[in-house]
Amino acid sequence: AKLRKIDHFNNEFKVLDVVEGIITKIIEGNQSSLKVIVELKHGVEGSFYTSANNYKVKAGNKIRVEINKIDTQKQTVKCKIKL
Repeated sequence: AKLRKIDHFNNEFKVLDVVEGIITKIIEGNQSSLKVIVELKHGVEGSFYTSANNYKVKAGNKIRVEINKIDTQKQTVKCKIKL
């Protein structure tokens, strides 16, 4: 079977690893939170939530995140921001 992007990512990283990504999209949640989409290594999509007044969160910015869960079915990575 051909390895998918998420498989390459999963082979290289594990939960609690800190990785660098680039913010690709910011989705406004309720008043105080934003869902942030980041592109991680191998082109894998990650996401995390942060407060709406987080000045570091701008599309195009590099950001360090800690991996919470690598979801090989949905082919996404849940993470949290590392400042």
